[in-house]
Amino acid sequence: MIRCILCGTELAPVRDDDACPSCGARDRTRMLGMVLMRCAPGPTGSKPVVHVAPERSLTNFMRARYGLTWAPVDFEPARYQQAHMDREVKFIDLTRPLDFYAPESLRGFVHSHVLEHIPVPLDQFLPQMNALVAPRGFHAFIVPGPFPPKYEENFDPAFGPEERMSQYGHPEHMRLFGGEDWDDVVGRHFEGWTKVELKRFIKVEELEPAGISARRALSALTGKTVHLYIKA
Repeated sequence: MIRCILCGTELAPVRDDDACPSCGARDRTRMLGMVLMRCAPGPTGSKPVVHVAPERSLTNFMRARYGLTWAPVDFEPARYQQAHMDREVKFIDLTRPLDFYAPESLRGFVHSHVLEHIPVPLDQFLPQMNALVAPRGFHAFIVPGPFPPKYEENFDPAFGPEERMSQYGHPEHMRLFGGEDWDDVVGRHFEGWTKVELKRFIKVEELEPAGISARRALSALTGKTVHLYIKA
């Protein structure tokens, strides 16, 4: 039997990116949920777990796991229906994370397909995000493909929505992550952190019963791969 790992709804055999008919979770969100369940640190004390661009399908899980420390945030919080969130979605601008939280004040960050939207250099905002995470906290995220060999980012106003759609896959994407230089571009910002090897905690054969078709995401760089780092 196949059931959505986030809401328990029985599913037909999953195809790539099928949405759950009950909670709406797609493949990558179900994958993120499984990784958070199996691999991510749980709550401790009162330090918030900041969930950027919170998916509706993850809200019940995040609320149950992290309780009052679950902190949903977004650049456009007004677009969320506050009723189903059970708490305010607060404003954040990830071009300047240190304006919103003190260093080492967070338990962790959770987000999916967010980093590619931030309109300043990765080297500017990602170190700030990581500086906010307390020791033994975590940073869990997914970024989209396609993955060219090398990282690209472009903030030129002349590089418009049509060009971004053609080259980056979305009219609002500022960057593409590279398949060959991940460690040099992204990994170096997690120096001293531990990158969790998902295959140690999740077996390939466990994915389909949980409604996840993204088998390659456990061992390859895909748009559904969860990158989970634990701070020392």
